[in-house]
Amino acid sequence: MSQAVLKKIAEISGVSITTAHRALTGHPYVKAEVKKKVLKTAASFNYVPPQVAQKHQIAVLISANPEPYLSLYRSNILGMILAECGKRGLGVEAVISENLQVLDDHFLRYALICQSTFDVKLLKKYKNTAFFSMNSLHTQYPGTATDEIQTIRLGMDYLYNSGHRRIAAAVPMWENDPVIDLRLQTYYDFYREKNLDYRNVLRVMPQSCNYASWLEQLHSQDGTDAIFSMGEDILPAIYYGLNQHNIKIPEDLSLLSFENEIACFLNPPITAVAQDFKTIINHTLDRIENALNQTAALDKTYELIPSSLVERTSVRQR
Repeated sequence: MSQAVLKKIAEISGVSITTAHRALTGHPYVKAEVKKKVLKTAASFNYVPPQVAQKHQIAVLISANPEPYLSLYRSNILGMILAECGKRGLGVEAVISENLQVLDDHFLRYALICQSTFDVKLLKKYKNTAFFSMNSLHTQYPGTATDEIQTIRLGMDYLYNSGHRRIAAAVPMWENDPVIDLRLQTYYDFYREKNLDYRNVLRVMPQSCNYASWLEQLHSQDGTDAIFSMGEDILPAIYYGLNQHNIKIPEDLSLLSFENEIACFLNPPITAVAQDFKTIINHTLDRIENALNQTAALDKTYELIPSSLVERTSVRQR
């Protein structure tokens, strides 16, 4: 349909061009009486609206803020969502936080929040989209996410049971990430429960070759015997920094990773606590698909998925 014809249909129907376009393309947010009027006008122009192809389209919300240490996670989770949606015949559209109007314009009925740093206050005005959380912070929405506390405790328990009592927590050198705060709080809680007085948090810059600050801190804490890397993007920096200073893994220091995508490729391969992304994605998409196909009411519960331990050779008994 030409813009001139669309404009004429809108004028005769007494609506805006945007509303006329939405009515003709099957947008679900147009009132029934308005849609009926626009379609009747369009029929007088011998116009037959096409079948809507996007009714099964799902949005994946992405923060527009730069988050260097989340790039690996974001790429991994997006790739897995895309692959699983492809198997199910579901369309996916990435929507950045600065262009959320797309949710209404493309009538995206369901949207996934993957990043803990996504500003969910921006979503309040979008009443026609159902949001699902795939992280452990946005529990006000239904969804499925990693049990962060269980994951950190799993790694700490493994190191503790291997004889380690002076475990340093390594985190990305970025501020205001509530997931990192939760992981660190679990780390502190673990030490309090074990009545141990050792605390050492290493702030590591993922994309920098400056390891002096955290290595100096590591050596200043006499007797550090393990590092728990609480973010896999910083794992290569830790690994390389230790090797540069001739600190051998696991002879001198044990190393454990939160996540399993890079850990298996290092030498020695790194023991890891691995998030179950496959289950998280499948459980979330099952809910959406059931609602789309009207085979079940929309499940609005929130589910935490435990992580698993992948043992390799980077941790030794002390």
